[in-house]
Amino acid sequence: MIVLDEPSAFLDYPGKLELMTLLRNLVREQQKTILFSSHDLDLLMRFADQLWLISPSKPIISGSPELLASSGKIGEYFNRNKLAFNSITGKFQSENSSAQSVFVDRNVTHYYWVVNALNRNGFALSKHDTVGFHVSDQDGNYKLTMADKQYICADIDELIHQILKQC
Repeated sequence: MIVLDEPSAFLDYPGKLELMTLLRNLVREQQKTILFSSHDLDLLMRFADQLWLISPSKPIISGSPELLASSGKIGEYFNRNKLAFNSITGKFQSENSSAQSVFVDRNVTHYYWVVNALNRNGFALSKHDTVGFHVSDQDGNYKLTMADKQYICADIDELIHQILKQC
């Protein structure tokens, strides 16, 4: 068994990934059990087999990263003020108070990055395709539909520019 306290705290991102890969290999190849503390949820979501969520005001819970994320437990333990854990992307993001919502078809090329750009620009993602802005795929391009208008955008930057222009 190996016990580590914040082993990746002062490493650059590639160094963190190299360390986690090395630890993962020790688990697989030498059947080591590795227990370590970390506040780097992104890293844990990618590499840990089990997470233990610890809070002074809540009971300790454990489970796979996927189970804890999809069940909303990570959000229960860490959401605060206007910061929330997105169980789809596995990342924290600012809650959007924008009145503008955009529906993005899941089949859109680079779906995750389209959603990231929309969030960064103050738009909320809608689960319903009845909102004002609708993004879908058209032969590898982005098709933006609004009421009676349609635009074909070649890339994400053009798509975001067109949405911002319409607001």
